Amino acid sequence: MRLRLKLFLIIEYITFALSFSYLYQNHSQLIPWYDFAFFTIALFILSNLTTLVNKGIRVNTSLDLPILLSAIVVLDPFWVAIVAMVATIKINKIKIDFTWHKFIFNRTMFFVATGSAALIFRISQKHFNTPYYFLSLLFTAITFIIVNNILVYLVIKFEKKKNNFSFLQHMIKVGKKAPSTYLLGQFLYFVYINFDKGFFILGIIFTCFLLELFYTHVQQVNHSTQIVKSFLKVINSKDNYTEGHCQRVASYTKLLCKKLGLGPSQANCIIQMAKIHDVGKLNVSDEILSSSSRLTKDQKEEVRMHSLYGYQILQDIELLNENLDIILYHHEYYDGSGYPEGIRGEEIPLGARILAVCDAFDVMTYGRAYQAPMTKERVIQEFKDCTGTQFDPQISQAMIELIEADSFNHIFADNIAKYEQRYETVVELSS
Repeated sequence: MRLRLKLFLIIEYITFALSFSYLYQNHSQLIPWYDFAFFTIALFILSNLTTLVNKGIRVNTSLDLPILLSAIVVLDPFWVAIVAMVATIKINKIKIDFTWHKFIFNRTMFFVATGSAALIFRISQKHFNTPYYFLSLLFTAITFIIVNNILVYLVIKFEKKKNNFSFLQHMIKVGKKAPSTYLLGQFLYFVYINFDKGFFILGIIFTCFLLELFYTHVQQVNHSTQIVKSFLKVINSKDNYTEGHCQRVASYTKLLCKKLGLGPSQANCIIQMAKIHDVGKLNVSDEILSSSSRLTKDQKEEVRMHSLYGYQILQDIELLNENLDIILYHHEYYDGSGYPEGIRGEEIPLGARILAVCDAFDVMTYGRAYQAPMTKERVIQEFKDCTGTQFDPQISQAMIELIEADSFNHIFADNIAKYEQRYETVVELSS
């Protein structure tokens, strides 16, 4: 343990001792044992239940504060601080990764943060007369969040060897979760006051159910993202150009989806498919992929099979198979003259129509060994010429508007410079 961390922990323990003494002497009237036991058991079960639900998922959501807000109203500051100190012990963490100084810090930290928040509640309720202590609980929640996270930030900062842990970034991250935490606490207090404790428990169970659904969704997104990253690595080992092409197309797809006003979930599905839309080229021969000259008719036919190959490679992966039509049909033309099936118009999935525009944009702007990148004006004209034939008119127009709004100016400049550099290298090697 580092010296400055030891000094900080000593200060923390002294602060805890002073807080304990002050609250016990001034804010520990006769304890309502029934309420004390109820909140202790409810919070203990909930703390360990969310740990189990949250297991293996990188989502840091805590329901400790929503429960504590109700307890702060009902119990004196000393007793609610005791509830927080005892009931937030997570058995799973003790079994897996127990460190005595971390355990003691967490217990004392919860006592200090909850005690401070409870005192602020007692003070603010005398000055603000709002239904269900709306403002008082708001100040209480803010106090808890600030005290709790300042202590957490300091212990992490003193423990780390590199002091690049930004307090501002930490608080911004915490602040994003604060409104939902406070509103949930306000809701649970409303239930606790207007109904019996059974409904309070039902409210907690319902919240846990919603969280489990949320965590399951997050887990699926994480798994699908990991699968996509794995295939990107495989694509890169086969062909560096294809991997770079997929990454660029995905970045263009993100901008175009936003321009079209698609929701985050729908846009994310299309973007993930864009990242691996050419995975079928794993089944295309290296000779064709690495060719620097125009392809023969037979070679073009083999390359055309890559959209079907990609579909076949991924179709047994359950997390991806709902969106595989995007990969299968991303070379279909709006007028029906594309491949592999020659479907037309809105028969082509929206994601495939978006991907077709972004795929063509990268081909036009990146260039080939036998074809220089197109200028901004030329690309715009190309989209205009192919609107209604190769491209969906609405999507093509959205891409034109993005180009005209200078969203891709850096792409045009960088790709032309890179092409000239590649060309110079080829000339030097040939000479």
